[in-house]
Amino acid sequence: MKGYFRGLNHRNIKILLNAGVNKIITYGSAIWAFSIKARKIPTLHLIQRPFLINITQSFSTTSTNALQTIVEVTPLPIQTEIERLSTMILQLQKTTMYNDIIFNPQDYEEKQPKYNIHPAVGLHNFSCNIAKPPPSIELTAYMDGSKIQNKVGSGAIIKRKTGLHSEWQGYLRPQKVYIKQR
Repeated sequence: MKGYFRGLNHRNIKILLNAGVNKIITYGSAIWAFSIKARKIPTLHLIQRPFLINITQSFSTTSTNALQTIVEVTPLPIQTEIERLSTMILQLQKTTMYNDIIFNPQDYEEKQPKYNIHPAVGLHNFSCNIAKPPPSIELTAYMDGSKIQNKVGSGAIIKRKTGLHSEWQGYLRPQKVYIKQR
């Protein structure tokens, strides 16, 4: 497993572990970890172990629990259990019991809905006066960001008193970002 991480910084491996691997493993834990058995716990530790060894650069004889303590990473079985409980309570809105404690979804606040309206929709009365620019010593910048036909684009022009200094345009497509600069 050491060859997979060759050239990566230990901080990057820890980010990869926390943001990638742990999230992938705990995804769907409300279903598969409903009753986490003793035989699943060593498997979860085995998944996390190579990352911990590479982060600490320690010997393979070091115990997994010691490595988790050194790296300050929550053990994967505990993280899976936390993810399962939060999914059951907050997303599925089901009353759940853990260690003889009953967790009721009505006891928790609901998340506010995300803001789904594009900011450009609310700018109907906004206008830019190019004929009378604000006072500036040397440079004046004009910027625009817009959404047309579900495509997002932006541009900027920087002018001097004597003429055009620089111009920039960029727009997003589903797969790539295109930037054009003059």
